[in-house]
Amino acid sequence: MFRSYKEARKFVHSLKLKGLKEWYQYCKSGKKPDDIPTHPRDAYLNDGWIDWINWLGTGYSDQG
Repeated sequence: MFRSYKEARKFVHSLKLKGLKEWYQYCKSGKKPDDIPTHPRDAYLNDGWIDWINWLGTGYSDQG
């Protein structure tokens, strides 16, 4: 079971990642808690998901 979108996003913002590439590196690092989804779009699509910018808190788009 995953954390609520709001709580998960708050956690992810605290990581201060700079983009999608850093997100996936973090997910592969083994540090990500089990209750934070690797693929948040799939997990929260109908439950709060907006976009990657909102999830990461970057303020800009980074597809790389």
